[in-house]
Amino acid sequence: MTRAEIEDKVSEIVTPLLTGTGLELVDIEYVQERDWYLRIFIDKPDGVGIDDCEQVSRLIEPVLDEVSFLNQAYYLEVSSPGLDRVLRRDRDYVRYAGRLVDIKFFRPHAGSKQCTATLL
Repeated sequence: MTRAEIEDKVSEIVTPLLTGTGLELVDIEYVQERDWYLRIFIDKPDGVGIDDCEQVSRLIEPVLDEVSFLNQAYYLEVSSPGLDRVLRRDRDYVRYAGRLVDIKFFRPHAGSKQCTATLL
């Protein structure tokens, strides 16, 4: 199973668990650094605190322990996406409309590979 498939399956599990918590699933990363890490990024309108991360971790950990597709040991990390949040979904662009965003280009545009602009 690929990392993307694992991330999709975890998303299918986590999303309904967050219903009624006021939290939303922002992103999931399943990556191997020295060890495997399953990172779950959550957010809410007034920001995420350590208590929110702990609540979600305790909520999803027993469920993830029961699935068969995570067959190697991994570290579970639950956190906010932080200030450098990557906008991935349509709702992200709607939420941040009118705010300044940093844009990074694959190829230079007008002589630069990055700029800061207001998201319209």
